[in-house]
Amino acid sequence: MTWDEGSPDIPLIDSISKQARLKARSFEHIHLCVRETDSSWSLPHVVKGMEVWCRNITEEIFYGSSVIEQFVWVYSLHMVHGFGGLKAADWCEAAVTETVLWLRTLRYVSSLFRALSILILRI
Repeated sequence: MTWDEGSPDIPLIDSISKQARLKARSFEHIHLCVRETDSSWSLPHVVKGMEVWCRNITEEIFYGSSVIEQFVWVYSLHMVHGFGGLKAADWCEAAVTETVLWLRTLRYVSSLFRALSILILRI
């Protein structure tokens, strides 16, 4: 399964993804943040879509995705977990736990590559 096959068909998340992919933005403060309301994350179709997405996303899909896709995943999960009120949902808590581990691994690998590049430059 690829990122596109596993991602939900939720207009809210599509909008955030499109905003995140913009290469140029206006300079007004309203153009520098996500404009969706916090209450949007508790809407039934958003919750159901996120539940399906959480069950489909895997470590391989996450690591194979772009930085923008990873941002959309982490941001959407954070928002549905907090503002969507799903902290107690088993599927949501499991997705948060897995994502934290994946991000820690990415951070470790990034640090390792940075250290190796410094060593190579010194040789």
